[in-house]
Amino acid sequence: MQSVRREGTGISLMLFVMGIAVAMDGIDGSAVIVALPTIAQSLGTDAGTASWVTVSYFMMMAALLLVFGKMAYRGAVKRVFVLGLGVFTFASLLCGISSSLDMLIAARVLQGVGASMLAAAAPIMCVKFLPTNRLGLGFGIITLGWSVGYALGPALGGFLTQYLSWHWIFLVNIPLGIAGILLSTRAVPEDAGWRKGESLDMAGAFLLFTCIVTGVFALERSSYMGSDNPVILLCSVFCAVSAAAFILTERKSARPILDLGMFGSWKFDIVLLSFFLFNMAYTGYAYLMPFFMDVELGFDSAVSGLYLLIPPVITLVLCVPIGRWSDRTQRRSFCIVSFAALTASLLVMFLVSEETGTVATVASLVMIGMSWAISGGAAASRVVETTKADFRGTASAMSSFAVYLACAMGTALFAAMFTAAAGSSGIPPGDLDPESFMNGFRAAMLAGTVMSAVAVVMSAAVRDR
Repeated sequence: MQSVRREGTGISLMLFVMGIAVAMDGIDGSAVIVALPTIAQSLGTDAGTASWVTVSYFMMMAALLLVFGKMAYRGAVKRVFVLGLGVFTFASLLCGISSSLDMLIAARVLQGVGASMLAAAAPIMCVKFLPTNRLGLGFGIITLGWSVGYALGPALGGFLTQYLSWHWIFLVNIPLGIAGILLSTRAVPEDAGWRKGESLDMAGAFLLFTCIVTGVFALERSSYMGSDNPVILLCSVFCAVSAAAFILTERKSARPILDLGMFGSWKFDIVLLSFFLFNMAYTGYAYLMPFFMDVELGFDSAVSGLYLLIPPVITLVLCVPIGRWSDRTQRRSFCIVSFAALTASLLVMFLVSEETGTVATVASLVMIGMSWAISGGAAASRVVETTKADFRGTASAMSSFAVYLACAMGTALFAAMFTAAAGSSGIPPGDLDPESFMNGFRAAMLAGTVMSAVAVVMSAAVRDR
């Protein structure tokens, strides 16, 4: 077993490094969203294709999070964390010097690999290296670091994109990454070594990866290539076959990547699905809003970044007191109100008109911030609480996996619906006429409204214990 680090200075330094790592991920996630319209225009591509700058990142996180989590837990936590910082930092450099969309997406894939390593290792570092009375502090640093980074991202990304170049939203990660690598070699205790007699479920990992990649590709590209295109059909078949083979493999595996036994409770299944739909709808909304601000409201990147600060700031201010409140009462009501707020926010943007554009946007962003503040802790906690006691550790990892997979699928789905309804394949968003843009935007917002409304009903159907 690896030793628990109890020295005060050692704990502080390790928590500081963890904070840097998760803040980098948070900044990167929200800054890239603000820059997407400029990236699309700069590289001469349409909004749907530009979505792969985001989709590829979240897709890799979802596909590899559980694998790296298993590796870290079984004795390689420092190696996973330090290597993750190195991969993320190097990929940030590649993103920053990208001169084509293909190069940028390839670099984002690599960056997603590094981010999945950091997201997997950071919580396990808390469990393995912190004394019990410091676990709450450790997980709080992870949440705070990501939240602060995500809150700063829109303003920072908008400023850098408007006054320097979109490349700088990636280049700013480099000094942070280098500092993190140097500090982590001292701050994180050495690995005790891989546990003897334990091996990774490589077959399950490969099948899960194949299922996610082919499924997300088929979902987003179907609006461009057509659902009857041989490539789309082949990817759909690969996704279905991989999913079926993954289920069979995990049932037989002694140490599965994902323990399917947790899905024996219908309450857990419904709560997890509602949580998944909520994250899909939110991420799709976040992907399209900068394009709406650019094309319909005429905002530049800096102004868009300031407007997009509204949700994370509201969440940052309110999430802790509301989270404590939810700990003292039933979480079901918090989830219902939160999911309803998201539904209302999406509905407002579906009904938006030229006269109400700015006011509706502010109202929608406020409701989005309230939605995340209300459910930030309650929704994820409810996923854990509705499963059997034996699977609560696994359910926690499953909730993280569900978030990243929903981010990839939500962005892909909204991109596909926007492209199909707007007829924008191959057309940069700035070159679309307002009517075509709004046709695509409203179609995607309507789909998100329906998804989040279903999440409200499903969440209400399961009563707390």
